[in-house]
Amino acid sequence: MLLQATAKVKRVIAYRAVLDDKGERLKIIAFSLAQAPDSVL
Repeated sequence: MLLQATAKVKRVIAYRAVLDDKGERLKIIAFSLAQAPDSVL
């Protein structure tokens, strides 16, 4: 029972880490688009 709980927690943490990573990437992309000249878009 305890092992299942820790596995679940680890999965949640991993999932959150992936989401955070994607969020950071989106921020970086949005920032570079904002910095880019209009001719690029």
